[in-house]
Amino acid sequence: MIVIGGIITFFSLGLIALQDFVSRSVYWWLFPLLFIGVLIFLPEIENETFNISYVLANMCLLLLVVSLTGIYYFFVYRRLALSKIEGSVGLGDLLMLPVFIVSFSPFNFILFFIASIVVALVGYIIQGMIKNDMNTVPLAGYWAVLLMICFLGSWVGDFSLKDDSWFYLWQQI
Repeated sequence: MIVIGGIITFFSLGLIALQDFVSRSVYWWLFPLLFIGVLIFLPEIENETFNISYVLANMCLLLLVVSLTGIYYFFVYRRLALSKIEGSVGLGDLLMLPVFIVSFSPFNFILFFIASIVVALVGYIIQGMIKNDMNTVPLAGYWAVLLMICFLGSWVGDFSLKDDSWFYLWQQI
């Protein structure tokens, strides 16, 4: 099952990244396919069962982020808030979020989310210096590449996406 889940997961992530970077549009069916692949692949490489408390905590964290973003847009743009959000956040960006919810422990979720936004912004700035016609951030593409790195690291390396003990060990040094 690990091979099937891995093929589905990495195929979906690769196509999402490629399509988002090249054409700034992604086939919608890749996201449910990715979600299914992750549900098959992650329990196999993590050697643990599905943890509903992590999923609920991540959903709450994501709800907090989405709510704060909505409040920010409402106060800054007032009547234009909805159109600004529609122009800023793509459907692919939203469809990637359920994959994050089931892939990480709450601490790793926060760490991945913040680090991936920073990497995407730095990548966008670098791309903007190379090509002057960049006006949107291919966030789903950056997320897909970073998820591939995390999944490969968890599969090949010796760290778990669902275990925060590395942080506690690092803190004791």
